[in-house]
Amino acid sequence: MPRARRVILPDASHSALLERGVDLVQILRHNAVLPARHGRQADQDGGHAGGARGAEEDAWDEGSRSDGVGPTGVPRATMEQWEAARRNLAPLRALTDPVMLGTENIPLPGGPREQLQRPVLLVGNHTQYGFYDLPLLLQLLYDRGVKARGLGHPGHWQSPLGTLFERFGAVPANGRNMLKLLSRNECVLLFPGGAREVNKRKGEAYRLFWSDTPDLVRIAARANAIIVPFTALGGDDAFELFMDTDEVLNAPVLGPAVKTLYSTFAPFLEIEESVYPVPALPLPKWLPGPRLPFPLPVPRIQRIYFKFHAPVDVGARCCAPRAPGRGRARPDVEKCAEVYAEVQDTIRGGVSELQELRARDPGRFLSVRLLAQARAYLPDAGLPDGRADPRRQV
Repeated sequence: MPRARRVILPDASHSALLERGVDLVQILRHNAVLPARHGRQADQDGGHAGGARGAEEDAWDEGSRSDGVGPTGVPRATMEQWEAARRNLAPLRALTDPVMLGTENIPLPGGPREQLQRPVLLVGNHTQYGFYDLPLLLQLLYDRGVKARGLGHPGHWQSPLGTLFERFGAVPANGRNMLKLLSRNECVLLFPGGAREVNKRKGEAYRLFWSDTPDLVRIAARANAIIVPFTALGGDDAFELFMDTDEVLNAPVLGPAVKTLYSTFAPFLEIEESVYPVPALPLPKWLPGPRLPFPLPVPRIQRIYFKFHAPVDVGARCCAPRAPGRGRARPDVEKCAEVYAEVQDTIRGGVSELQELRARDPGRFLSVRLLAQARAYLPDAGLPDGRADPRRQV
């Protein structure tokens, strides 16, 4: 159809137009089917009701300009570019068949107005190498109407990756950028473990390597943000290491060569955190014999699991209220540390919960899921059924 455009209504049912908070007129205005309102009424509407969005996000959708937070000033990705990225990820999504739990805990555009006026900080664990599940997480959020602004390692901006990440909303991770985005009521995605969690050593699967100081909670409290902890499972199990970072750096010949290479071409990086481990050839675990090194990290394809936990109102938890018109007090250091520890405990508990869920999920294996699809086409062939949905067991 001419001028047709897909509009995502987050968590809407089949009777979307009968649901509270879905305003068809605002959706039509936002997509230029009806003329936009101007003046006082537009200010009162705020440009958000029922899936319509503000001017800044409109600019992002159209790829018309940068918001000034990213260092390169690259224009934001257009809706067409987001859809193209979604199509490119379709094979990986089909192979991993991700399970996403707790989505009701994510404050969404089109939700209650008190959620729309609050920034959101998504905080979770990073997995090995960082690329197996992160693109799917961003796409799953996008499918629910959330364009999360990632805080990425500053080293990415020393390569073409930085421009690519920035086009899809990411900025270098530092306190100033985080506060800027939260102050604009953005949804921000942060992995506090950073490069250290991406480059885990052998035996460190799903361990958190966060800073000792609760700076992220303090900044979130200053911005009156809501923290939503989340847990990712599957990325650390998808890779087998031939040599971890410590073994690479301590190797007789390889170690000095790697240290010289990093000190010459990437002196801004912490070597102990930034050197990637050497992956092993991705053979089945049941296959006996020694493991061999492989030049590229190739994952064993298996199901990915995400769980979003109950939101934490850090503004209310960490800042004492002041008199009307005077804003909030400075965040209390002890309360920030308490919330920081609670968030980490929640994510660790989520790992155990998802591991238990995966243990009773027959669809965690790619072979079982493929057999289930074959069974759908060949119902009389007597193939096993692996279509059990673990989300029904939570």
